[in-house]
Amino acid sequence: MILHDGYIYTVERTTKMNSIFRCKNRDCKARCDTNLSMGAFLSLPTSHCRAPERDSVP
Repeated sequence: MILHDGYIYTVERTTKMNSIFRCKNRDCKARCDTNLSMGAFLSLPTSHCRAPERDSVP
């Protein structure tokens, strides 16, 4: 799980080199690509269809 700018992302799929995360709200199509071994985003999250849920973020 990743927390970024008030949005929570969960793993959609993983490859040898990176992991693709998507918004936890399945109606939203926002995604990001990460290299977890480097701790870096390969592509920043795409646009969300809703506002962030800052109150429900752990």
